[in-house]
Amino acid sequence: MGYRFYFGASGVGKTYRAFSDIIDEAQKNLEKNFFIIVPEQFTMQTQKDIVQMHPNHAVGNIDVLSFNRLAYRIFEELDIENPEVLDELDKALILRRIANKVELKAWKKQFQKAGFIDNIKSLISEFMQYDISDDFIKEQVNNSEVDSLLKIKLEDIYKLKTGFEDYIAGKYFTNEQILDILNENIVNSELLRNSIILFDGYTGFTPIQNRIVSNLMKVADEVRFSITLGRGVDPDSRLSESDLFFVSSKMILQINEMAKKVNIKRLPDINLNTGSVYRFKNSNDLAFFEEHFLRYDGKKSKEVSDIEINYCMNPLDEIDFTANKILSLVKDKGYRYRDIAIIYGDLEDVSDALINRFHQLEIPYYLDEKMEVDNNELVEFINAFIAVISENFSYDALNRFLRLGLLRFDKRLVSLLDNYLLETGIKGYKRLHSEFTYLPRSFGEDELKDINEFKDFALSKLDTLYSAISKSKINIKDALSALREIFEKENIEEKLQNIKPELEARNDFKRAREYEGIFDEVISLFDRLELVLEGESLTKKELSDLLYTGFEEIKLGMIPDRVDRVVIGDLKRTRLGSIKALFVCGANDGSLPTVKESGGLINDREKRKLKSLGFNLSDTVREDLYTGRFYLYQVLTKPSDKLFISFTGMDFEGKSLRQSILINMIKSIFVNIEIKNRKEANIYSKFEAKEYLSENLRKLRAKEVIDEEFIRYIATFFDKEFIKRLISAAMYVYKDSKIGESAARELFGDELRVSVTRLENYNACPFEHFIRYGLGVEERQIHSFKASDIGTLVHDMLEKCFRYAKSRDKKIAEMDESALFALVDEAVSENMASEKNSIFKESNKSKYQLEKIVRMTKLTMLVLSKQLAAGNFEPKYFEKSFGESDNLEALNIELKNNAKMYLRGKIDRVDTYVDEDATLVKIIDYKTGNMKWELDMPFYGRALQLVIYLDAVMEQLTKEGKEVLPAAFFYYHIDEPFLTRDEAKKENAFLSKLKPMGIVNTDLNIIKHLDKSIETGSDVIPVLLKKDGSISKTSSVASTDRINLLRKYVRQKAKNTAENILSGEISITPSLRGGRSSCEYCPYSAICGFDEGIEGFVYNNLVKIKDDDIWEMMEKNEHVDRGTTGGN
Repeated sequence: MGYRFYFGASGVGKTYRAFSDIIDEAQKNLEKNFFIIVPEQFTMQTQKDIVQMHPNHAVGNIDVLSFNRLAYRIFEELDIENPEVLDELDKALILRRIANKVELKAWKKQFQKAGFIDNIKSLISEFMQYDISDDFIKEQVNNSEVDSLLKIKLEDIYKLKTGFEDYIAGKYFTNEQILDILNENIVNSELLRNSIILFDGYTGFTPIQNRIVSNLMKVADEVRFSITLGRGVDPDSRLSESDLFFVSSKMILQINEMAKKVNIKRLPDINLNTGSVYRFKNSNDLAFFEEHFLRYDGKKSKEVSDIEINYCMNPLDEIDFTANKILSLVKDKGYRYRDIAIIYGDLEDVSDALINRFHQLEIPYYLDEKMEVDNNELVEFINAFIAVISENFSYDALNRFLRLGLLRFDKRLVSLLDNYLLETGIKGYKRLHSEFTYLPRSFGEDELKDINEFKDFALSKLDTLYSAISKSKINIKDALSALREIFEKENIEEKLQNIKPELEARNDFKRAREYEGIFDEVISLFDRLELVLEGESLTKKELSDLLYTGFEEIKLGMIPDRVDRVVIGDLKRTRLGSIKALFVCGANDGSLPTVKESGGLINDREKRKLKSLGFNLSDTVREDLYTGRFYLYQVLTKPSDKLFISFTGMDFEGKSLRQSILINMIKSIFVNIEIKNRKEANIYSKFEAKEYLSENLRKLRAKEVIDEEFIRYIATFFDKEFIKRLISAAMYVYKDSKIGESAARELFGDELRVSVTRLENYNACPFEHFIRYGLGVEERQIHSFKASDIGTLVHDMLEKCFRYAKSRDKKIAEMDESALFALVDEAVSENMASEKNSIFKESNKSKYQLEKIVRMTKLTMLVLSKQLAAGNFEPKYFEKSFGESDNLEALNIELKNNAKMYLRGKIDRVDTYVDEDATLVKIIDYKTGNMKWELDMPFYGRALQLVIYLDAVMEQLTKEGKEVLPAAFFYYHIDEPFLTRDEAKKENAFLSKLKPMGIVNTDLNIIKHLDKSIETGSDVIPVLLKKDGSISKTSSVASTDRINLLRKYVRQKAKNTAENILSGEISITPSLRGGRSSCEYCPYSAICGFDEGIEGFVYNNLVKIKDDDIWEMMEKNEHVDRGTTGGN
């Protein structure tokens, strides 16, 4: 009996030599058993290597096993009944269940976080692997040397660990316990007796593995260990923690100590560091790199050609560089794809983008990554079914259910029902299971019938599961049986199988693999849940939590679909075979070498403390960093010919990144190595050719210097139709378009019946008007609290307050505060009785909003009352509607080509003052938004409303026989402004803050009627008088003639706008004012495709114009109709 070591640096062939020796001896000793024990993830590759190396291409009397596989091999030999073993999924489910039952302190609210169960499961397993007893944990909870937070954590660990152990006692075993059973039975095994055992691929053993190795030494003829050790390193020396080969040295010392305890002699070692390194026979650079990397021996090389360092702008640029370089190696250098590998420090963030690019360029690959299934359709199917019931048929849950791809509901009916529920706000089991009778204006009767029928059909699919889990306590078997029944009814397995070939046809092999295995994995999860939680009762939340935990644990591996493919993996998980070229990507600080987070469940400081108390735990951050350097050395010395290292300047989000320390390590060895910036790549694939054409055709349009002959040459590889489409797209210039007058009249009619707001919208962007009013594309109506609801409600309440006062022969100007507030309260009561305002009662938030609106309305009534009391005007109309039937020239306008326009609108309030000679008119429009009066906006056709309303009112009042004069027209901003402490001391502070904006007639008599007490400044109108009684320039005023001129101009502007609509003008020219465009809140931006980067797209820039210049331009404007206007 004895043991020996195979020593050698990376690349010397120690594994090959160890395998060769095993194969040779196995052929000579056919009755003897040979075992090669490797880490679990390496078993298949090792079996393949043995078969390829064996002369008979068979394993024969050689077994390739992991520790766990060895256990089952011995159980089979000794006829030991295989124990019911918990896999990682079972552990997660049990721990999740225990967490719901015990009182945790440190991690009470952490179990809902993604990945937390995985961390706690690993921590419990670590305590079990390292033989940390429950008593020892409890002892430290009471240890005065342990700080309070760590005590709380240990207490939680104790509860979870003991709860876990109690739960499985007598029923199940963990993998750690399986190894204990193996250890007890090694002595009884004839297979192991006098065998030869080789351990390969290990950098250390856990305590239980150490005990197994020790017992194997007692029964085997010889135990061999393959260990990576650099040239000149004494295998029996005790290396410092910072030494590159400390991990190997530590392992050797442990094995020697174990052997010494059981009196097993050490056989002569096989040291392969004496000759040349076979792997690097074609590359002196890589041989030199292996010999001096991380040795800090001061040795340097001036020349280097087989190692490259490349800088890329971002991860996508790095992926493009890597893919292009791989194609270069394959097509120019004669490499096979299987000769190439890619290693990332953090593969997860880039894997999707990487494989997408490889598909585009038709590079075969194998992604060594476990796929998560959180977003798989079957997982979403289960979660959506449960969510509808557990959330009592909420809108979001039901909408999620209706859009399940596996149910294949009619999309039109789904949209109909969705729109109906959004607009009506219907939700909950009871309301959804009742017939819908309410018919909103946007739906027809036939649509309501379709909605009811489809709703009943869709909800019936939930009946089976509802019966099983609607109760407060759920039997796990009933719930999962219901889901299985639904799977069968809906042919879910068949539907998933049909998805797989569709994905393969699109070259999406990653997701195809996911769909291939997901159904069996989910059914297996159900089986495990029933087995582990047999007889348990759960709440709906606990069921959801357990399924969530189970789905998190399902991870599917990719199966290589061909031999000749690029291997893509990460630093620790991936085991590379024989390769010629290695790409190490993402060599940025924090990614390579990988850095273990110090703030885990047990942080680094706490772990050091526990180790000092006798806990034998896994590595701390510092220890892991040293181990990571060793892994890095092993990976970087894998290629035989070429090593490409790349790093990026920023991440996917544009955040700047620093280069890894690895770059400086390499530069310290190869002093003249340059960091290369990515240059223009060669073209190796059809997709790259398309990209080249697209990019350079744009450059050609921009008149940049390019190789036109080469473009023509590349174009010969594609058909003419494709080139034609490409040129059309690259040379695209937007030109204002029209649909033509005939098409416009078909859409809008010869008689255009529009609101003033619609004209303003057209002038904001003709294309938006066309989409909204021409094609009838509307946003969905949503039953929710919106900003527009505030305006609608306030307008309605103000109108009611004025009507109440008028019906009771009371004047608003003469009412005190309490009387005004009583009117508001009455208006609120009446409005809240209406079904349309039920939104204000549905939540505490909406109730608070209502209270705020009531306060604002009361303040508004108080201010309006004082404004009226300040002058002689009295309200004449409230919410006055105007339209075609009023037969007013201001609203019924003749257009060219025998067309007509009929304007309609509603004026919030019209005040008048009548003296012996004339009627003075004041128009007020309430605004809840930040609408400001600016004279140039009507000039641009944007703020037409006030002026058109004034025009219509004056024309109508003129019919009464008296002269009508424009006194003023205002926007009144409904608000509850903030007052400073000094402002609040002033008597009329709110009046000044809420002064209306607009235009006042310059006639001083009219001004006095608007504010009887005005001397200099006014709190109720935007007028300031000088000491001599003249009007200050800061006032917003205009003479009667100018106001009438504005009326004429606006009427003409409305006419021109209407004629543009009927001419078919639909240009994409959004307006821009003060840096803010009409696109900001436009719901149709995805349709128009407006992009300033494309030639021809320009904003209609509404430059601010001074008032005096506006009046001057209007007076000179030839298009103003010089006809009469009512009231002149």
